[in-house]
Amino acid sequence: MKIAFTKNALDAMNASTSCARQLGHDHIGCEHIFLSLLQIPSSQAVRRLVTMGFDPAELSESLRQMISQNMDGVLQRGPLPLSTRTKKVLELAAIEAGKGNAVGTVELVVAMLKEGENIAAQLLFNAGATLPAFIAAGSQGPSAEESNSSEKPSQHNDQSSDETSSKG
Repeated sequence: MKIAFTKNALDAMNASTSCARQLGHDHIGCEHIFLSLLQIPSSQAVRRLVTMGFDPAELSESLRQMISQNMDGVLQRGPLPLSTRTKKVLELAAIEAGKGNAVGTVELVVAMLKEGENIAAQLLFNAGATLPAFIAAGSQGPSAEESNSSEKPSQHNDQSSDETSSKG
């Protein structure tokens, strides 16, 4: 399945591979995408989280503590696979964006919250976030996703988990 992403969402997807490798994980999970997304302060998802009163650095640190407990230090060569749950979240994000629209950072977080069982969603729920509050936070800021009219959506193949970026 090909999914088009906005620039910030694609940057988060690409960085998730490096994030997973740095943590010694053998797959890409929602937690890696969310950690990568938190590093993009200009993204609409991070802006909404800030509007809700969350500090992205604190969320990142809390999430790292949660997932570091499961670190096995596995070193895998080649592409890292997407977890089954991550594939489901990406499908939900594409549905959330609507046919023909690029998936943005907001749709990624909404999909994570809707799926509800991934580590990123658990972190947000435990911190007091809700899906309605995240959606409502968008009405308090810019209504458009971070891509502007000059940016074109980028394609990502969720069957191939190698995001072809060495950024970290």
